[in-house]
Amino acid sequence: MKPIELKTSPEQTQTITRVIFDILKEHGPLTVGDTW
Repeated sequence: MKPIELKTSPEQTQTITRVIFDILKEHGPLTVGDTW
């Protein structure tokens, strides 16, 4: 199987990064205990 290539524009990448950052800011850093 070929690896999936994510073809995202810089704008999309920046938006995704901002969304992830907002989630981390709201919920705090995820520890290993939180994910399991």
